Amino acid sequence: MKQVIIIIAIIAVIVCIGVAIGYLIHQPAVNLGLETSSFINYGGDLVGTKVGTTTTGVNFRVTASGGQSATSSYITKIGSANKAVITNQIMKASSTANLHFSLLGSNDFGCATSSASTDTTVDMPLPSEIAWFDIGDHLLNKVHSTSLPVGTSTLQWVNPKAGTGQPIILDSLSYECLNFQVSGSSTVLRSQIRLK
Repeated sequence: MKQVIIIIAIIAVIVCIGVAIGYLIHQPAVNLGLETSSFINYGGDLVGTKVGTTTTGVNFRVTASGGQSATSSYITKIGSANKAVITNQIMKASSTANLHFSLLGSNDFGCATSSASTDTTVDMPLPSEIAWFDIGDHLLNKVHSTSLPVGTSTLQWVNPKAGTGQPIILDSLSYECLNFQVSGSSTVLRSQIRLK
């Protein structure tokens, strides 16, 4: 009887050690953002912010050579959402204001969380390593653009007026991330996105 108790105790100790080792070496999956289903009906700031009653836009200004500002990229993870509405609000604009928008998509791993420098801890891509694709075919409207060349999603909004707004509507999306690129002059812009 004493030998049976010793054998049971040894087996219990071995099982406990095995469970402890398994727990210690288990590597949990890296969570890179919201779960995919969390993106449906997600809305939020894309360009600029609104906190409480304070709204802050982004200033796109004329360069020293008289051209538009450098293009700024606003990347957001969209997960399984297949529709997106980007609402653009002009907060300030001069009489010579204009904006250009480009819309790109990517399914690359880490497209929304790419690193500015090489990270040896987590193998995240650099922004230059993300493959972006033009998603002009998903546009349902063309903002104020008078023409949209085939194979491009670059939209132009000429002479926007302060206080006006215009949506960009995208349908049948099948991308992990959306890259909203903006350049312009003499304009303060705020944009939000709603995923469906």
